[in-house]
Amino acid sequence: MKILLINPPLVGSKNELPRIGVPLGILQIAAFLEKKGKKIEVFDSLTYSPKLETAELDENTIQIGASWECIKDKIRESRPNYVGVACQFSILVPTIIQLSKAIKEADGSVKVIVGANPATANPDIFLGEPSIDFIIMSEGEHTMNELIDCLEENRDFSTIPNLSYKKDGKIVQNPIKFIYELDELPFPAIHHYNLERYFELVEKGMGGRVLTSSNSNRQFSVVTSRGCPFFCNFCSIFIHMGRDLRKHSSSYILDYLEMLVDKHKIDHINFEDDNLTLDLKRFEEILDGIIERKLNITWDTPNGIRANLLDERIVAKVKETGCTGLKIGVESGNQDVLDKIIVKGLRLESVEKMSKLCHKYRIPLSAFFIIGFPGETKKNIQETLDFAYMLKKKYDVNPILHNAIPLPGTALYNECKEKNYLVERKEEKSWFNYGEIAIKTGEFDPQFLMEKTKSFYRNILFLESLSVLKSPAKIMGYMGMLANQPRKFFSLSKRLFAIVFNA
Repeated sequence: MKILLINPPLVGSKNELPRIGVPLGILQIAAFLEKKGKKIEVFDSLTYSPKLETAELDENTIQIGASWECIKDKIRESRPNYVGVACQFSILVPTIIQLSKAIKEADGSVKVIVGANPATANPDIFLGEPSIDFIIMSEGEHTMNELIDCLEENRDFSTIPNLSYKKDGKIVQNPIKFIYELDELPFPAIHHYNLERYFELVEKGMGGRVLTSSNSNRQFSVVTSRGCPFFCNFCSIFIHMGRDLRKHSSSYILDYLEMLVDKHKIDHINFEDDNLTLDLKRFEEILDGIIERKLNITWDTPNGIRANLLDERIVAKVKETGCTGLKIGVESGNQDVLDKIIVKGLRLESVEKMSKLCHKYRIPLSAFFIIGFPGETKKNIQETLDFAYMLKKKYDVNPILHNAIPLPGTALYNECKEKNYLVERKEEKSWFNYGEIAIKTGEFDPQFLMEKTKSFYRNILFLESLSVLKSPAKIMGYMGMLANQPRKFFSLSKRLFAIVFNA
């Protein structure tokens, strides 16, 4: 019995460098299955070859990574009994369906199992395809292991949590069950991943977090917790990971960080948690451990942290431990929108307090903002842009502006569907791609949001230009990026100018 786990090709724009990340979910499952004595192989479509393959999909879009013929060859060579596939993003749904067909064409006896967030939110989309046998919803470690055991022993799998499958022409979804003792999970199976090839892609500006504040090429993503107890109307993480915050202990995380530094020479950590700082005691233990163990790393928080949790004492320690940048989720500059529409549970005065502290301790701070929610007025949208502009001007907070995307399963999607706010498109599908303006109400339309975004970034670009001229540290930072990651530098510049000038 053999299991092959595949990280699929990506889909991206011809005009931008691809965003390639470490497939942590697959490596986590690989480690758990190996711990249970199963034979595992991992095929990463992006790092398997010294050359990154691309194929044109249309005039604007390319597929990045292994071709279908290459994947078929891999199936024939490895001869697995089971193939697990990760679908991390909604834009990859058509890719995963094509991948499953390629697997079955290579070997029709293989059981194809698909997991990750879009599969959890839309199991029926995948199971409507004859080439997909099972969907793992939510966390996959225990479910994948139990499913394979049942299939090998010809036992009933109807009681396995987190499993969705077809029975008598109907789709069955078993109850969701979460893992609470996260420390029982082994460290991700990095030995199955071509880490050095990934670092080469980071150096070329393709890997790592595109907006990371580090110029390190040996950076690695770490997730220390799962689940989110908050109720933001646009967020789908609760569908995949639940409402309960579940955490690795600080000692587990510190041991993991120490292994990454000692064994793999990692020098920058992207803490990818949605709630890294929610348990402040544990967060401070991690900071103290970095100091006590003399871990020579820098770190940042690409997914963002809560803006209302850190006091000055903790911020000082954040600086001491090598933080190169924090991100916070603000979303709106109007308190009523935050409270009544987004349901963020955040006060704007906390955002300004956090901005002031980071400015004092010279910790680069970025803030996520979202416009285009149903119920927002044009005035509300302008208030968000004004608030973001104020934070940039007063505290040099880098704004990251998005348009609201109605992800299936979220309160935002349900409202848009009910009130007919979803933008009509040529192709019928139940998801919207990253960057796609998806919502139109009686108050605003995509054209209005696009013009507001362009105008906003023109103003921010002007402020940033003035800031750079006044700051030797900023000049050195940009020069460092240009020297160490020139493709990343030019990619970011090209993307910003495309937004501002519609190039």
